[in-house]
Order: sequence, then structure tokens, then C-alpha cells
Amino acid sequence: MIRWNPTPEQRRQSVQKGIATRRANKAAREAALLEDMSSVDNLKLQIVQLEQRLDCLKGHEQLFIAAQSLTNKTLLSHEQIVNGAMKWDGFCGVYFLVKNRQVVYVGQSKNVFSRITKHTDKDFDSVACVPCLAESLDVLESLYIHLLQPTLNGSTTGKRPMKLAPLRIDEILKKMALHEGRAGKGGK
Repeated sequence: MIRWNPTPEQRRQSVQKGIATRRANKAAREAALLEDMSSVDNLKLQIVQLEQRLDCLKGHEQLFIAAQSLTNKTLLSHEQIVNGAMKWDGFCGVYFLVKNRQVVYVGQSKNVFSRITKHTDKDFDSVACVPCLAESLDVLESLYIHLLQPTLNGSTTGKRPMKLAPLRIDEILKKMALHEGRAGKGGK
């Protein structure tokens, strides 16, 4: 058996190497402990956030149940409301004034909501509107007036009284024939 008999310098180096190894191991354990503590803190924070979200959802659920029970309606989500919102200023379209579930007037405007507020002379209890492009207002309003014959839209006098509309039915039919003729030839 061979025995190692280190010199004092070798012993000092061996001791310094051992100390350095212990320090490195201690630093690695402390770093791992800090990482574990950080992970635990992150998990605790996530748990708190999830518990808060759950409380919020429980509150929302109670509101949805109350709405269904009290109004027989379901509440719309924020996203549904925003996606279904119509532009207030400049909402362009044809509108209908309704009284007792009967359309009593058909009108058009490039700012429907503003226009409806000016109908203080008409008796109606609800409104509906159909959005459309400004260039289609006359045609669409005329079609609805000819179709619905609302009582509050003016009428012509004569042998065959007709409701007043921006366009007569024969003008609409001519426009349609022209449009179909262009479409058949590959145009607009």
C-alpha cells in the first residue's frame, strides 16, 4: 500500500480547495433555496389572483341568475355589447316609427338617432332602424314605404292615391333594370 504524504503546500492547497468547494456548494444551495422560495411566492401570488378571479366570476354568475330570474333576459357580455354597438353620431339608415306594433312612419337620415328626436309631431311608442349606405337611402326608404304603406307618411291624391316616397315604384323598377343590364354585361 502506498501512502500519500503531502507536503505542507499540498495540504494548504487541499484545504483551500475543500473550503472553496464547500463555499460553492453552500452558494448553490442558497441559490436553489431562493429559486424555490421565488417559485413558491409566484405560486402563492397566482393562487391569490385565481381566488380573486373566482370571486369575480361568482359575482357575475349571481348577476346573470338575477337577470334571468327578474327580467327573463340574459345579460350580454362586455364584448357582445361593444361588438353590437352602433355609431351614435352619423348612424346612416332607414328608420321606422312604430305604434302598437304597427309601422306608422318610414324615414331616412344620415344621422338616424338625431332625426328620430325631431319627430315630436308623430305618435309612436318604439323605433327600429336598418343601416345602409347614404347612396342607398332613397331607394331603401322608398321600397319600405311602398311595401308597408305607413299611415303617417304623406299620400298623393287622385284616382290611385299612393304614399309619398323619394322614388316612385316605376323609377325604382327602371333603376333595377338598368342595374341588371350593367351586371349582365360584366359592369356594376
